[in-house]
Amino acid sequence: MELRHLRYFIAVAEEENVTRAAARLRVSQPPLSRQIQALEDEIGVNLFDRCGRSIKLTQAGLVFLRHAKSVLTQVELAVKSAQAASGEKSALRVGYTPALTTELLPQIVRSLSRHHPRVQLIMHDSVSIEIVDLLRAGKLDVGLIAKHPGERNHRLHYEVLQSFAVGVIVSKRHRLARRRGLAVDDVMDEPIALLSPRRFVAFHAWTRRVLGRRFSRVRVVEECESVPSLIAAVECGRAIALCSEGHIQPARDRLAFVPFTPPLPPIEIGIGFLPRSLPSPPVQQFIETARIIGRRMVSS
Repeated sequence: MELRHLRYFIAVAEEENVTRAAARLRVSQPPLSRQIQALEDEIGVNLFDRCGRSIKLTQAGLVFLRHAKSVLTQVELAVKSAQAASGEKSALRVGYTPALTTELLPQIVRSLSRHHPRVQLIMHDSVSIEIVDLLRAGKLDVGLIAKHPGERNHRLHYEVLQSFAVGVIVSKRHRLARRRGLAVDDVMDEPIALLSPRRFVAFHAWTRRVLGRRFSRVRVVEECESVPSLIAAVECGRAIALCSEGHIQPARDRLAFVPFTPPLPPIEIGIGFLPRSLPSPPVQQFIETARIIGRRMVSS
């Protein structure tokens, strides 16, 4: 039995589909199926129940999955520990969503560089849904990702670091800029800029949940492919934008945020990583640093 057999098994178990697991592993489907069958033959038990295209873990498979993950975790930990002992830098692949981490991420990076100088960060900025996919595919080690109220579980271990109130951002010259609060109905007649539903899938779904039946009444004048373009649309006075207070961070001196009253559930930014029993030392160091910075920002 080789480590790759465990990786193949874990991918099929998590995807519950050989085709998706093959795509995730970047191998063709027939050899993957043969490797899984060979693994079952070697162990002497059925790890999966197969019914047509559906594939589910047996009770024996569930037990084996837990131990297989533990084995791979211990191997990864051994490699990282050996690298640390040799004095070599450990690479840590970090995904982050730029819009909501403008203040959080630099503080984490500075603290990590100061206290754990052997951790080399490889940064990847993207939207949260893509970061989740990269984490699950093993292409990132940890992510700073947004979670919207009502959104389904990321299928990761997720810890909240910051919460942001929900409302609208407007130009400081806009007539609503001096308001202390707005009802959702107060903005229905305003021209609104939205983040692109193609790229910001979770955000767009959240917008629909917030507005409910009102969504059909929204006068959308611009769909933006990035948060900076959304801010530009608001700053020049073309529209207002429904979002969180966190989205105003890069332009706090130029825009105003007006919260909804009564308050809506906040948008969160948190740290996500695969639910392993024992994360590698660099991941542990990043997580602990993020927790400390998060607590500090909440209390300030």
